[in-house]
Amino acid sequence: STAITEITIPDGVSEMGDGVFSSCAKLTTIDWPSVVTRIPERFFEHCDSLTKIEIPNGITTIGSKAFWACKYLSQVILPTGLTDIGFASFEYCTSLKEILLPESMTFLGNSAFSKCKALRSITLPEGVTVIGEFAFDGCTSLTEVTIKGKITYIERCAFSGTQVKEITLPISLERIDYEAFGESLERIIYEGTREQFAEIKISNDNNALLSAEILYLGLEN
Repeated sequence: STAITEITIPDGVSEMGDGVFSSCAKLTTIDWPSVVTRIPERFFEHCDSLTKIEIPNGITTIGSKAFWACKYLSQVILPTGLTDIGFASFEYCTSLKEILLPESMTFLGNSAFSKCKALRSITLPEGVTVIGEFAFDGCTSLTEVTIKGKITYIERCAFSGTQVKEITLPISLERIDYEAFGESLERIIYEGTREQFAEIKISNDNNALLSAEILYLGLEN
């Protein structure tokens, strides 16, 4: 399997097994059928020659570690109907500089983009309410995070090891776990009031968060 350079998945195929093309080190081209709705777990992990991929419309779920450690993958186009990105799906994709998450998304798994050291910015769609633990941990080039929706929970180490200096947090936020942000964090823009921010459950060991300047946009009573 390591000598495969191109894959054409026949039109009649609607389901595929886990890890089928794992470690196909020379794989560069994939032709997808239109009826596939899910990329299985570990499907393309360690495909070291894969540099770009356009995932076709119809796929709604990217399984755990589907593109794990595709270290030269620099361009990914996600389909408009995608809802779920699973655990560590793009972890260690160290050449990935940018990715547009579609508005259809509702689930972002733990470690989804962990250690994507070239990733510079990310916009989280409105449907995503939880940022999973270690989701962007170790993204050492990440400087810009935009939260469009009603995030309620930022899990542990979600943005640890990033270069994010400023972030806007929504009034919907209820809980922040420990070491959620990297040491570069300097300023928080909070869409609510000081009193509402005080109601957020913030775990200990959040030194960067607790020492940052906070600007409150909400009107006081």
